[in-house]
Amino acid sequence: MRVSDWYKSCALVACYEGEDEAAKAAEAAAAAAVAADDVKAPEGFTPDQQKKFNDAVATERRKQEAKYRKELEKTEGTYKELLANSKSLTEKERQTLQDNLETIQGQLRSKEQQAAQEKKELEVSYQGKLTAAEKRAQEAETRWRDSTVLRGLQDAAVEHEAYSSSQVVTILKSMTRLVEKVDANGKGTGQFDVMVDFPDKDATTGQSVMTSKTPTEAVKRMTEIPEFQNLFRKNVVSGVGGNSAIGGLTPGSNGRIDVRNLTHDQYLKVRAENPELLGLRPNGRR
Repeated sequence: MRVSDWYKSCALVACYEGEDEAAKAAEAAAAAAVAADDVKAPEGFTPDQQKKFNDAVATERRKQEAKYRKELEKTEGTYKELLANSKSLTEKERQTLQDNLETIQGQLRSKEQQAAQEKKELEVSYQGKLTAAEKRAQEAETRWRDSTVLRGLQDAAVEHEAYSSSQVVTILKSMTRLVEKVDANGKGTGQFDVMVDFPDKDATTGQSVMTSKTPTEAVKRMTEIPEFQNLFRKNVVSGVGGNSAIGGLTPGSNGRIDVRNLTHDQYLKVRAENPELLGLRPNGRR
């Protein structure tokens, strides 16, 4: 017999030859088992008669349950064989067989096995939900950390008049982290400071050192370092000396430069080359 002969239409449950008889037998066995539970002993039975009656009913129930289980095991084996060996099954037919097989396997499990199976399924479901929740929490924390760092750097860049705050953020972001505040006992408070691990040079020795600065302190220090000065308006403006030691600083209305905007090296160079911008007399003049 061809496998396709076992299927009458797509609307029917997939079956095999003899399935109707097996199903009917299984149903009859189940009905008999239920009926056995409903059998009532006649009134007036002596304790001994009642015991014999109960034993007989229990024996019959076990027979029916055994018969029912045997029919289910037979059906289970047939379904497994069909799934393993039938090459001509359509995807829909194969899925129908698989669904029926799982239903039968569920019926064959003992109460303990069924409880264990349900527990396992719940654990898998719970673990999946827990993993998804942890992932969402991690993503939310990452977004919060990134936005907190970004806001701190952007505010500092605006405070120090950067031409483009995004440029300053790009330079400092990889150096920036959140540091949790601690109380007097050294325990975390749940509050965080934005700190920048800023590479700098020791003012005395000239050696490279790693410093820890707030975003405002880090950006302010950038305004004092020649390689970064072109990023800030107070150091680079349209006007005189765009490529000079003063980095393009424009003299004020009195023709002088505000020395507060100069680094020490800039001040020395301007004093030597353009002392008039500092309100000093040029060299050689009295």
